[in-house]
Amino acid sequence: MKRIEKNTEPQEFIDWKKNGHPKTWRRFHRHTPIKKKVQASLKQEQGYLCCFCESVISDRGHIAHVLAKSNHEALALDYSNLLYSCAETPHGEPNTCGHAQGTSLLPISPLDADCESHFAFGGDGSILALDDKANETNLILNLNGSKNLRDGRRAAYEETFDKKTTSSPAEFDSWVTEVLSRDAEGRFKKPFWTTIKYVAENV
Repeated sequence: MKRIEKNTEPQEFIDWKKNGHPKTWRRFHRHTPIKKKVQASLKQEQGYLCCFCESVISDRGHIAHVLAKSNHEALALDYSNLLYSCAETPHGEPNTCGHAQGTSLLPISPLDADCESHFAFGGDGSILALDDKANETNLILNLNGSKNLRDGRRAAYEETFDKKTTSSPAEFDSWVTEVLSRDAEGRFKKPFWTTIKYVAENV
């Protein structure tokens, strides 16, 4: 789980919440221009990676809440409580990420400064919980439940390990810096960012 640093919310979103009728999540959900503006802002600050699994997100993703809107109605439109999660899982795969979270309270959030330190990664693509909070978070989000996600993390692990063992230290450091950076559009160049970082620093 990569730490996400929130940006300032879009001015259009601020203005929309201030003007006109009282604003609800349902009204927001139906207001396509404002919704798209918020989605674009969330995707940009996350580098176009899912806030939970770090797969590449698309327009089929959805806005997730750190604190569920059904239990924290006052925070439903609070930008600091909004994240962008990946889309529905492929047919036959279990729900993960925001769809798996539902109304559950996450013991560890991507907004926590130390969130990355609670998890490790195995060569089989699994996420390893380093404490009880991480284990509960993993179970809620079902991050090990999807074969697609495990395969993606395994590929990231293997590529990084191969580069580490076949390159000089200087070449490897340069490669890691490059793949963990963003492109000109603000997109991270590789999915499963923390898997790559973990292997680079710990394996």
